[in-house]
Amino acid sequence: MNSFANKSVYEIIELCDSNFSKKVSLNMGLKFHYYVVPQELDSDWKKFVFGLSGNGSTYAIIICESIPLNMQKYFALTEYLALALDINDKDLLLEIEKMVLSQVPEVLLMSYLELKVSILSRKIELSKETKDLDEHIANYLKKSLKNYTEYRMIFREYLE
Repeated sequence: MNSFANKSVYEIIELCDSNFSKKVSLNMGLKFHYYVVPQELDSDWKKFVFGLSGNGSTYAIIICESIPLNMQKYFALTEYLALALDINDKDLLLEIEKMVLSQVPEVLLMSYLELKVSILSRKIELSKETKDLDEHIANYLKKSLKNYTEYRMIFREYLE
């Protein structure tokens, strides 16, 4: 069951305003909001994050409650920047991902990368329309995760 399928951004905002918590985030000097919703609303996904835009400044960022609380604002920031800047170009979206990665605290970075790659991999399986874009970003994040893991192994005695 997907409670968001075939609904406009305005219908989704109304649904979310009436039923779910709205969180406000201040990140990189930007103030934006997002909704945290139960995973059951989209049975195709174990964890999900997505953003939708309407006319002008109308937007909805939806984050599944199973995304760890300490990572939600970084997932939301990625969606917000893509929506606010109205970007569909894969290289520019990759730059947004890099910018957001620079904001993730090092203690969360490995877990964030693993989760982001997992979500993108599932999105690639389910959505053909954004497959190239998602694969481009997922490949970069996989390399980042591999590099970060190697870095941690090489310098672990200095990092502890």
